[in-house]
Amino acid sequence: MVSLPYSRKKRYLSGIDWTIGALNHLSRKATGTGISSQIVLELERSVSKEGLRRRLREAVRALPALSGAPARDITLCPYWKVPARMDTAALDPVVHCPPADSPDDVLACLSNAVNAPFTSDSRHLAFHLIYPDSSDRCLVAMVFDHRLLDARGAEMFLDAAQKGSLPAFAPEPAHLDRWIHRFRAGRQVNRALVPMSGAPIETIPLPPKMKGLPSKFAICCLDENETRTITDTAESEAGYLMLTPYVLAATVRQLDAFLKDKGLPHGNYVVPVSMDMRRNKEQVFLNHLSFLLLHIAGETAPDRAAVIQSIKQQMYEQSTLGLQQAICDVTMLMRIAPVSILAAIMRRIRLMLGSFSFSCVGSSAYESDTFMGVRILNLFHMPRVPVPPGYGFFFNEFRGGLNMVFSYIDGMVTDDDAYRLLEQIRADLHNG
Repeated sequence: MVSLPYSRKKRYLSGIDWTIGALNHLSRKATGTGISSQIVLELERSVSKEGLRRRLREAVRALPALSGAPARDITLCPYWKVPARMDTAALDPVVHCPPADSPDDVLACLSNAVNAPFTSDSRHLAFHLIYPDSSDRCLVAMVFDHRLLDARGAEMFLDAAQKGSLPAFAPEPAHLDRWIHRFRAGRQVNRALVPMSGAPIETIPLPPKMKGLPSKFAICCLDENETRTITDTAESEAGYLMLTPYVLAATVRQLDAFLKDKGLPHGNYVVPVSMDMRRNKEQVFLNHLSFLLLHIAGETAPDRAAVIQSIKQQMYEQSTLGLQQAICDVTMLMRIAPVSILAAIMRRIRLMLGSFSFSCVGSSAYESDTFMGVRILNLFHMPRVPVPPGYGFFFNEFRGGLNMVFSYIDGMVTDDDAYRLLEQIRADLHNG
């Protein structure tokens, strides 16, 4: 078996890392900003800017990789090029003081933070402090480049920074081997896509001109009691530990009803559901995820039981066949293509981009109860979705509560429609 040489000192990028880079290129070309995301901590009381700046500088002084960037090795295999040192001042937090403690004012600050493009290709993190007027609360927001961290990795990084002991940016092999296995994985992925390719894939149309358009967000945070009611209903309807198919079924049903109400095409949906692929807690940096590709036929969309059953069956079959690993394997072959070419190819394969983005993660990887000695009230994510599809639904659990976030490019729906859709999903989750 032919295996090409590589440096044992470098951190080579996986096929998923390279795919995320292509999605970042697609979005940056369309809107001017890549697929950055944001993790938000809502704290019981304020923390100081100076205290946070000091902690960040101490935490990252030994991590110049945070100022790195993708590069090509002599074999053309991409790797994360690490500079000799990092400018720690780049992580100094920006302070925002909204004029009121209203959710709209706070959300505007958070939205502006995640929509601001990074100032250079070597900047991948930005911190923001939001101090609502006439309130003791404080929000800490970390904007992160999805090329450096995935969502769970961002939680792990922030938790490690809070504890003052960040993990090492360890080398990773180039994986320039197992060629026959990777081509077989490609055939396996193609076979999984065939049943989904017979009918048009429906979605919310993108605005005709997107350059400069920000992502907007509708957020709904459910308390522990309401969440318990929903998880009990999900267990009754979908089965034990089956929150993901239950939540996805409600999302598809209400999106289908929304499209129908607006006179937009509605019918068949393909949803890439992200899955965490970490083997251990040391895998913090870069992307350790893959996808299940779920298809929901239009005629079954209004039928709750049929949609739940279809999603459960597909999740079981694809997991049994190892589709997540097959996607990881086949994307290794795509690293030879420049991200611009890979992005152009992906744009033509709507099945891979899906009708919308979706994620429903379990308990948070942020393990501490506090941040800088202050109790955390909530933690949620605000991702910028790749374009296309330009919008997605994201659910995360924290301290027994469920957070629901609808992210969309400005102009895809109105603000009122965004919150109405989220409320309809919430109602659907209750009405099992």
